[in-house]
Amino acid sequence: MRIIITILLAIQVEILVAQNPIFMEPNKNDADSLRRIVQSSQNDTLVMASCRSLALFYLDLNVDSSKYFSQQDLLLARKLNLGIWEADAMDLQAIALSNSSEYSKSLEYFLEALQLCKDQSIENTIWQIESFTLTNNPEFARKSMLATIYLDLGNLYLETGFLEKAEEAWGNALHIATEIKDQTIPTIVYGAYGDLYVNKMELDSAEMSVNKSLALGDSAGYYKYRGTAYLRLSDVALLQGDTIKALNRLFTGLNWAIDQKNLLNEAETYVALAQVYYQLNVIDSSYLYAHRGLSTNRQTQVLSGLLESYNELYRIHKKLGDQDSAFFYLELVKQLGDSLIAKEKLTQFQNIGFEEQLKVKELEIAENELKNQQKVNTLLGGLFTVFLVALLMYRNSRNRRKAKEKIEAAYDQLKSTQQQLVQSEKMASLGELTAGIAHEIQNPLNFVNNFSDINKELIEDLRDAIANNDQEEVSALLGNLLENEDKVLHHGKRAEEIVRSMLQHSRGSEGVKEPTDINALCDEYLRLAFHGLRAKDKSFNADFELNPDDTVPRIEVVPQDIGRVLLNLINNAFQAVSSKAKSAGDDYKPKVVVTIRKTDQGVEISVRDNGSGI
Repeated sequence: MRIIITILLAIQVEILVAQNPIFMEPNKNDADSLRRIVQSSQNDTLVMASCRSLALFYLDLNVDSSKYFSQQDLLLARKLNLGIWEADAMDLQAIALSNSSEYSKSLEYFLEALQLCKDQSIENTIWQIESFTLTNNPEFARKSMLATIYLDLGNLYLETGFLEKAEEAWGNALHIATEIKDQTIPTIVYGAYGDLYVNKMELDSAEMSVNKSLALGDSAGYYKYRGTAYLRLSDVALLQGDTIKALNRLFTGLNWAIDQKNLLNEAETYVALAQVYYQLNVIDSSYLYAHRGLSTNRQTQVLSGLLESYNELYRIHKKLGDQDSAFFYLELVKQLGDSLIAKEKLTQFQNIGFEEQLKVKELEIAENELKNQQKVNTLLGGLFTVFLVALLMYRNSRNRRKAKEKIEAAYDQLKSTQQQLVQSEKMASLGELTAGIAHEIQNPLNFVNNFSDINKELIEDLRDAIANNDQEEVSALLGNLLENEDKVLHHGKRAEEIVRSMLQHSRGSEGVKEPTDINALCDEYLRLAFHGLRAKDKSFNADFELNPDDTVPRIEVVPQDIGRVLLNLINNAFQAVSSKAKSAGDDYKPKVVVTIRKTDQGVEISVRDNGSGI
C-alpha cells in the first residue's frame, strides 16, 4: 500500500509542477495536496518541488510560510545538486526576507543566486525544465531564471532607496526577457517602473508605464499583479486630484486582487478605499473598508498593513465621537507602532552599512571573476616561458591583496559607522540630562559654600573665646564646627554621587550588575528629569513626590540601564502634565508621583501623573 501511495503522490506532484511554470502559483486545493506530499513523501525531488510551489503560493499570502517553504526548497536543491532549482529557491527566500525588512540577508541571497545563474554549467542538471521555461531549451530556462532574479533584485533596490541600481537591474531583466521572448517578466517590470515614477512624482511616465504593463499582461495572459497595477493608477489619479477616477480604479483593482487571490494586494486596496472615502467624508464606507482591510491584514500578518488598518479605524471612530473605540484602536496603534519602531531601529542598525555592504559584495564578485580569469591565464601560461608564468603569479598575488585591502577597508568603515551611531545616541541622551545635572549639583555645592563661610566665622569666635579663657563658649563653638563639618562632608558626597552618575550614564552600560539603592536611584532621576525640563521651558512647573520603601534592600542591577528606563518614564510623565497645563485652567495642579514598593515577586516602581496621558 505504501508503494501505491508513493506512486500516486509522485504522479500528482508531476502534474502540479507541470501545470505551474515559474510565475503560476498553485491554488488552495493544490496547496492542500502539496502539503500532504511534503508530510508523507520520502522522495526528495517531489518534496523539493512541492516546497517550491508552496513558497510561491504563500508569497502574497503569508510571509513566514513563504520563508519556511523556500528554505526547505533550498536545502533539498543543494542536497540534490540542482543548480537552477537552488537559484530559484534563493530568489524566493530573498523575496520573503525583503518582505520582512531583512534587507541585508535578502541582498546576500539575490547576489548569490545571480552568480549561480550566470554559470552555464547548471544547464546540464535541470530537472522539470517546464517549471522554468515554456520551451525545451535549457539555456532559455537558465536565462528566464536570471531575468527573474534581476527583476526581484530591482524591487529590493527600490525598497531600500537605490533607484539607479533598481533601474539597472530591471534593464537587465528586460534585455534577457526580450532575448528569450518572455512577456511575463516585462509585465511585472513595467508595473514596478510605475511605482518608481509615482515616488518621483513623474505622473505621466507612471501612468504610461503601468498601462504598458497591463497591455503586456493581456498579451501574456498573466494577471497575478493586475490589482497592484490599478492601485498604482489610483495613486496617480489621487495625486492629480481626481478622486472619482481613483475610486473607479481601486474597485477595478480590488476585483482583480480577489480574482487572483492576492491577499496582500487585496488588503492594500481595502485600506486605500477607506482612506479615499475618509477624505470624501463618507464615513460609513470608510468604516466598512477599513474593517475589511483589518480582517485581510490579520490573515497575512503583515505588521505595516495592520498598523494602517488600526490607524484608519482610530481616525474614523475619533471623527464619529466614539471615544472608547477610538482609544481602543489608538492603543493598538501605539503597541504595534512601538513594535515596528523597535524593528525599524534594528533594521536601520542592520542597514547602516547597506551601501558599504553592497560595495563589499561587488568587490567579492569582482574578486571571483578575477580568480576565474586568472585560472584561464594560468592554463594559457603553459605556452609561455617560465618568466611569464612567474609574472602572472605575481600579478595574481598583488590583485588579490588589493581586493582584500578594499574589502577590509569597507568592513572597517562599516564597523566605525555602527560605533559612531551607538556613541551619538548615548551622548544625545547625556545632553538632555546636562541642564538637570547642573541644577542638581548646584544645591550641594551651595550647602558646602555656605557652611564653609559659617565655619570661618565660628573659627574667629573660637579664637576670641580662647583668648578670654571662656571654656564653655569654646566647647559650644567646637560642637558647632563639628556639626557643620559633617554637613559639608554629607553634601560633598552628594555632589560626588551626582558626578559619578553622570559619568556612568555617559559611558553607557557594560552589563555589570552591582548592589544599588533603588530609592536613591529613583530620587536622583526624578530630580534630574524635573530640572532638565525646567531648563528647556522656564514657564514649566510641577509638584513631584517620591514615596520610597525603606524595606527594599540594595538590589543587584545594572544602574545605568535601570536609570535610563526611569528617566524615559519620568520624562514622559512630566511632558504629559506640561501638555495639560498649557490648556487646563488655573485650578489644575500638575503632579508626578514615583512610588517604590516591595512585593512577593520583587520590587515594583510605578510612575503616576495627572496629565493628559503619555
